[in-house]
Amino acid sequence: MSGWNEAVERLRAGRAIALADEGRDGVAHLLAAGPEALPVLLREGRGPLTVVGGGEAVPPATGGLDVLLHAPRAGGTLVLPTVEAAAQDLAAAAAPGRAALLRAAALPGGVLARDGAVQDFAARLGLATLSIQDVVTQRLATETIVEEVAAATLPSLYSDQPLAVHAFRGLLDGTEHLALVRRPGGTGPLGPAPLVRLHSECLTGDALGSLRCDCGEQLRSALKLIVEDPQGGAVVYLRGQEGRGIGLANKIRAYALQERGLDTVEANTELGFPADMRDYGVAVQILKALGIGRLRLLSNNPRKRAALERYGIAVAERRGLRIGPNPHNATYLETKRLKLGHDLSAAGLKVASEP
Repeated sequence: MSGWNEAVERLRAGRAIALADEGRDGVAHLLAAGPEALPVLLREGRGPLTVVGGGEAVPPATGGLDVLLHAPRAGGTLVLPTVEAAAQDLAAAAAPGRAALLRAAALPGGVLARDGAVQDFAARLGLATLSIQDVVTQRLATETIVEEVAAATLPSLYSDQPLAVHAFRGLLDGTEHLALVRRPGGTGPLGPAPLVRLHSECLTGDALGSLRCDCGEQLRSALKLIVEDPQGGAVVYLRGQEGRGIGLANKIRAYALQERGLDTVEANTELGFPADMRDYGVAVQILKALGIGRLRLLSNNPRKRAALERYGIAVAERRGLRIGPNPHNATYLETKRLKLGHDLSAAGLKVASEP
């Protein structure tokens, strides 16, 4: 991958770059910040031309291509890390006010450039390459997207001494988040690698006792574990992440689809969403505000560890948080193991009543 500055300079000079998408279908895109590099997109791309934002009209000489107009989204990749948002952010950095032009990158023969082929594609054309994650990381390193707005103590069922509770507000969307911190002895400094759980909001599981998931039990177990840990720890409660990011009403719609036989991933897809839309940039800035740059992570999800490490958080250990299944969530947990890569053993997912 190229550096951020190199990619921005090339866009500013009217040249195209390659934009890699590590998620979704993995297809790379050609990106230009204005019409100067349009011939490269026409020659080396495939499919419709997407025009993102900018005050300009659709560029002329598009060779009869279908042109898709994509409205800019406030917050860009820090709200939703898509290829269109990354194009918006890069164009804004390189040439404010100009439209970003996107087209899927194609190898000779018309096959789309995916995954490992992206570097060869870019090398053949002498293009700088950047990934969506590079864009997110750059923005997180240079912008503040969350602020602490309140702090107090919280007597808790899970602790013999009150927990410290910190309230944060996202500056991009106003979503409020909490961090519950237990310090050794109640008031001592956190250890060099405190135990941390990043917990996505789940109203149905956390507050209403739903048996469809393991979220509520994971939250309660995490609170007990940080209290018991000699280094102390924190539970960062991330709101706005219902249903792996699809929202509360859509989660209920997904439940209805599951009642018709779809699994949790298939239901999200049927509703038009990726399997997992969550991003942990806000969580990283909350951790840094709490003075936590190195931690032991309470999670069954290896992708969560990878996300934190990409954002510069050192993860000394990932510790599983396994909850025994029940007849209502066994299929859900098995789907997370098979399709989302969660570290759950098949044997451990058998319901106790099964032979």
